[in-house]
Amino acid sequence: MLNDISALCPLLKKYGILTVVDSVSGMFGEDVRVDDFQIDVLCGGSQKAVSAPPGLTFVTVSDAAWAAIDGRNVPIASFYANLKVFEGYYEKKWFPYTMPISDIYGLRAAFDNIAGDPDMLARHARIGEACRAAVRGAGLNYTLHPVSPIPSRCLTSRKRRPRMPFYRPCVRSTVSCWQDRLTLRGR
Repeated sequence: MLNDISALCPLLKKYGILTVVDSVSGMFGEDVRVDDFQIDVLCGGSQKAVSAPPGLTFVTVSDAAWAAIDGRNVPIASFYANLKVFEGYYEKKWFPYTMPISDIYGLRAAFDNIAGDPDMLARHARIGEACRAAVRGAGLNYTLHPVSPIPSRCLTSRKRRPRMPFYRPCVRSTVSCWQDRLTLRGR
């Protein structure tokens, strides 16, 4: 189930509350419009719907979020959780870590694939529904209510079967699951 960020974020902004959206599984698989939805900080990951090498994080930061960061009275204690480290990195031509060049090339190829797929969101919706149908067909139950007002295109979770000898949570990216199957079938 998804939270309706198109309604929640503007509501929070009316009260002066900065919005932070964790969209690691949903970014590029769901309709996420940073400016239209008034998202201040949006975080995503490369290994989900983008289908790029794992380990890269996308973060967008609004002017309001930068103002809040700049206006802090207490310095940010951590180097790794400090977005200020990245402010203006492109203009300064300086990156605070060893640049993961091979991952960046993989990311570029993934973005080229995204740019060439105008029906990407509809494709993710079809794949997500096919995965949920497979869960239902196998007689399994969902972890979340199966008829959510906003079902996720990119994530399907199910409860484990009864009487399994061990517990293994099954939360897997729908996109990765079906891409694996399509790849195995040579598609």
